[in-house]
Amino acid sequence: MDLAQFRALVPLTRQRSYFFAGAISPATQPVLAASQRYLAALRDEPLSPYQSWPRDLEELRRGFAALIGAPAAQVAITDNTSRASALAIRLLDRIDPAGAVVVDDTTYPSSIYTWLTHGRHEIRPVATRSAASSEEAAAAIAAAVDDSVLAVVVSHVCPLTGFRHDLQALAGALRGSRALLMVDAAQSLGVVPVDVARDGVDVLVATSMKWLLGMPGIGYLYLAPEVEQLAPALDVGYAGLADQGARWPRAQLPPAVVGAARFECGIPALGAIPAATAGLGVIADVGVPAIAGQVTQLVTHVLGVLRGHGLRPVTPEDERMRAGVVAAYLDGADDLAAALARRGVDVGGYPWGLLRIDPHAYCSDDDIQRLDGALGEVL
Repeated sequence: MDLAQFRALVPLTRQRSYFFAGAISPATQPVLAASQRYLAALRDEPLSPYQSWPRDLEELRRGFAALIGAPAAQVAITDNTSRASALAIRLLDRIDPAGAVVVDDTTYPSSIYTWLTHGRHEIRPVATRSAASSEEAAAAIAAAVDDSVLAVVVSHVCPLTGFRHDLQALAGALRGSRALLMVDAAQSLGVVPVDVARDGVDVLVATSMKWLLGMPGIGYLYLAPEVEQLAPALDVGYAGLADQGARWPRAQLPPAVVGAARFECGIPALGAIPAATAGLGVIADVGVPAIAGQVTQLVTHVLGVLRGHGLRPVTPEDERMRAGVVAAYLDGADDLAAALARRGVDVGGYPWGLLRIDPHAYCSDDDIQRLDGALGEVL
């Protein structure tokens, strides 16, 4: 599938210029069709999706695993990134209940707060925002790692600046230490090629609803084999246990299923599964390298547009240090976003002063021109 065909799959592009893929994705035609099939089945044959959900979940698991270059057995399906992150942190906590944790100023709160609630882990913050290169950022993080550190926790792409870590450089800098690398990839998967084995990632969390074109209700957790095998089961539900049918034992715990699926407790958001699978299918058909190339060009154009209107992006200029998130600090960013929306241009504007413009590969140069013109009118 080429980029023009990709754009044609997004009905919203016929009416608006959408630049907030890092928040929530507009529905593509395959996602709409999958959701409509689910709703029709729920109306006419409600037992059908109820009976097929284990197979549907396995299809989704395989699709996500293929995206990140992992065995499907190492992937657990959750309901959002935060749940996946909290589960991963609880698992790592079982490995070392008092190990220190290194974070930097890209690390999203959901990957920090659970550590803080435990009250036993030292949190070591490292400043990487001013790093001149990904290698410099990796070296700064590695300098904070010693034998007491259990994990290094980063967001692959920072939602506040658009800075992108080089995961291979970071993993290389940690080599020789016992520190595990935990990555929030919510702002990178689908727009940056990721291979957890090649990149040295031990734990990865993500969501379906952003760059992967799905909808809310699905999160993903990848655990490297050594992490998944070391960590005992935590929350237990029937979905993570080997099926005993009518012979479920009442006085003892049945054996768990093999792999990361043992951390899944029960029925997930059934309506979100076909949408998430369809979204992954579109990403696979277009190809992450093609998406990455288009987004790189679009982000370069967006940065130029912002500078042309006197705004100062905080997103790195170096293509190797960014992905699809473009950020600029601006008083009244929420008012600006509302004014642009009235002109058919959707961006992110936070009331505390952050402007976000996140183009996906279904965006075009015409969309950039529309953004440029709308900014000119408003500013």
